[in-house]
Amino acid sequence: MRSTRIVLIAICIALACGFSLGASDYSIHSYEADIKVQRNAVLSIAETIDAEFYDPMHGIYREIPVGYLNGQRAIVTDLKWDRTGEIYESSKNYINIRFGEEDVVLTGPQSYNLSYDYDIGADQNEGYDELYYNLVGEGWQVELEKCTFNISFPSEIDSSRIWVTRGQYGSESSEGTQWSMTSSSSLCITAYGMQPGEELTVRVELPDGYYQGAREIVNKTPMFFWLTVAGCLIAIGAAALIWMKFGKDKVPVFYASSTPPEGMTPVQMGYLADFSVDDKDITSMLFYWADKGLLKIDRGGKKKDDFSFTKVRDIGDDALSMEKYLFDSFFECGTDGVVTEEDLEHGFYEKMEQAKAKVKEYYKGTRSLKDSKSQVMQAVCIFIGLIPLVLSGLLLTWDYVGFGTFIFVVLGFLLELVQFAMISLLFSRWYSMKMPKAIGLILTFFPTLLLIAIAFIGSAISDAVALQMAGALLASVTLGIIGFFAGITERRSDYGQKVLEQVLGYREFLEKVEMDKLKLMIDSDPELFYRNLSYAIVLGLEDKWARKFSSIRMDAPIWYTGNDVIFDAIFYSHMARSWNTKFQTVVMPKSTSSGAPGLRLGGSSFGGSGFSGGGFGGGGGGGW
Repeated sequence: MRSTRIVLIAICIALACGFSLGASDYSIHSYEADIKVQRNAVLSIAETIDAEFYDPMHGIYREIPVGYLNGQRAIVTDLKWDRTGEIYESSKNYINIRFGEEDVVLTGPQSYNLSYDYDIGADQNEGYDELYYNLVGEGWQVELEKCTFNISFPSEIDSSRIWVTRGQYGSESSEGTQWSMTSSSSLCITAYGMQPGEELTVRVELPDGYYQGAREIVNKTPMFFWLTVAGCLIAIGAAALIWMKFGKDKVPVFYASSTPPEGMTPVQMGYLADFSVDDKDITSMLFYWADKGLLKIDRGGKKKDDFSFTKVRDIGDDALSMEKYLFDSFFECGTDGVVTEEDLEHGFYEKMEQAKAKVKEYYKGTRSLKDSKSQVMQAVCIFIGLIPLVLSGLLLTWDYVGFGTFIFVVLGFLLELVQFAMISLLFSRWYSMKMPKAIGLILTFFPTLLLIAIAFIGSAISDAVALQMAGALLASVTLGIIGFFAGITERRSDYGQKVLEQVLGYREFLEKVEMDKLKLMIDSDPELFYRNLSYAIVLGLEDKWARKFSSIRMDAPIWYTGNDVIFDAIFYSHMARSWNTKFQTVVMPKSTSSGAPGLRLGGSSFGGSGFSGGGFGGGGGGGW
């Protein structure tokens, strides 16, 4: 018996603790409001909130909605309260009032009085006027034990055209509410036990013209939509003109050449091809140096596929400083002029990155590959994107221009920069000159056609939200088009045009040389395949170049030793690709590892009973 009693006592204590933990530290016993509807559609509201604090608290707060969709905004004026309080936060959609002081705490019963004029503006319905008002919004944090609302009108109302709804947003139920006419122009609504998230809404349908002298609600959405359309078209036209005048490159004129441009190394050609120094551009230099007699390549060692490199002689003083730096840095990793794969794991990555930087540095100043004026106009083209951004931002936020507008413009501008970077990367590959004209036309004109289609669709739309969405889509398409033009508005310099034509001419030879001519050239230069292998690698033609020699007997290069020496060009192209893949694995540093309330639609626009949360007003509150 004793043990049973102990268990029961423990259960009771646990339940008591559970109830204690689950209980709120304050409650709201009563929420009352007297609402006087004036002829000019202004509601004079006086609220009384009776709360009780079980634990020390500073006070309560009240949240009053003012922003709605379709360009409607309520205006709150003559805001008064009878205790210490402040408007501590004001945004597009809400005014938040906080009662109490930071350094003062209260306990026990507390009463708060608040009054204000709430201007809902002229009625937007055709054939009737209405009062559609959320008496209790979804934002209350605790139960409202009793709610009482006395609403008076300037003249008689029809009791059969009154609907009261309660529940979650969208509810059409009136269960749990009581209302009655206290006179021909007033009514009283009562509800008990309003839970957080529940809303209480009244809708009174009034005769057309009931409101007189109400504030006109001017919906500027259509005006800003057409401004956005005009701005988008102007921005696209300006970007296209900038490209045509400052960014349109000359068509390269080149002839097939059997030798690479004089003095140009493979790593330079790789950079000229795509404005990037890739790892394969670096590895191609090993085969270039091998052909020059500067080093030998051995494959075997501890493992069958291990590579090692032996220096035969130092690089000459006539080599460019960037080439000399790369060569010396490579062999500094080894011992006694021999570099193994293991040697490259320690420190070569940093030196390789410096060598890449030296290649890029070489093409500056008089050797710049890009026309400086076109680069300035490219920046101008990017900033033209601010035109549709600002206009579409105003379209979305014209009724409350503020921080949200700024954020929209900034995020849109960042999106444009991303699009610009992608387009620039795509078109930086100079040797990719074979994009079909049809694809180019689609990329250029399809977005423009889509833009025009959106404009025509917008002309048939009257709903403000649809216009705003159409305008935002229009601006997004425009940014894509401007990003496209900005990406290609970068004209080659005269020097850049010259070296491009040289590279394209050499590339033409590697790719299209005929077999008969190739055999004649091999007779005079047996090392022809190896002489051009490093350049073929950086141009992505090593396999195509090797296949041209598939039926030609070749001697093995004097710079390669190993257990798998094969007299086959395909073998050496595969070996080059194998080394490039392995190089990236070996050299790359090893990583270490260790463990807001939504908008509401102001005005019913449909007639009928309405639904909970569908009107003006509402909001919520709580303790702090």
